Amino acid sequence: MKIVRCLVFFYFALYLCPVAAQIGAIIDSVVVHQTSDKPEAALDSLSQVQVSDSMADRIYFKKALLYVQLQKYSEALLEIDKAIQLSPATANYYNARGNIKQYLGDYIASVMDFDQAITLDSLPAKYYFNRGFAKALTRDYQGAIADYNVVIRNNPTDAEAYEDRACSLYSLKEYAASITDHTLAIHLSPDYYLAYANRAKAEFALKDIDAAIADYDKAIELKPSNALLYLERGELLVNHNLPKQAIKDFDKTIELSPTAGKAYYERAMAYRELFKYTKACEDLNKAEQLGYPEAANAIDNICR
Repeated sequence: MKIVRCLVFFYFALYLCPVAAQIGAIIDSVVVHQTSDKPEAALDSLSQVQVSDSMADRIYFKKALLYVQLQKYSEALLEIDKAIQLSPATANYYNARGNIKQYLGDYIASVMDFDQAITLDSLPAKYYFNRGFAKALTRDYQGAIADYNVVIRNNPTDAEAYEDRACSLYSLKEYAASITDHTLAIHLSPDYYLAYANRAKAEFALKDIDAAIADYDKAIELKPSNALLYLERGELLVNHNLPKQAIKDFDKTIELSPTAGKAYYERAMAYRELFKYTKACEDLNKAEQLGYPEAANAIDNICR
């Protein structure tokens, strides 16, 4: 019955306002362009639309989303500001601006926009989720956890909310609670490779080295192209007095990301543990060339 009512409303609107309906179709068509990786074409389409003020805020909003897709965040901010000026009571516009400000690194202002979105409409859990993420970026981890709690109460099967709450708990050094949330995220989403990698960090903090290595193994199995996973497992192996195995991970990191200065630095530290100072110094020099800040001091201490 609900579908029939929607269809009747659509045809009624088209009959009364054919121009508005046509414009709405053009605006909504940008979703097709977005999913087909043609945001520039979508922007061109919107630029050609002539609309009344009553429709303009929607166009500015869609253009802002497209600029975000193009990673042109300053342009996106200009467009969403125009949308808010025309429709200051639309909660989702503040939510969008909050996300854009996160991309621009203005985390405090981002939180303020999510506050406004929630003031206008406290129902959508995504507003709390986004604000929680922004609060974590401002290091308000308790505030972030409170927002993730709201999300989880609304949807107890939201794996990402458990995962992000786990990261805030980790930042508060509540490692056991963090592991519990990571585990819940994995239970809900068994292929969630980041949950395994992040749980490994909490396990390492509790000195459960074997569990941490096993989680990195699983994360790499799920995401073998992620250079950072090999780097982090390598660091853990060095700390576990396994420099030979660690070097293999640093080799893989460099294969996947040849400009990762930290990988050369960490491999140098592993070579030092094996008393291979020539190789260590070669890697330290490379790390310094790539701009890794700790390499210079290490060169002074090891190579001169």
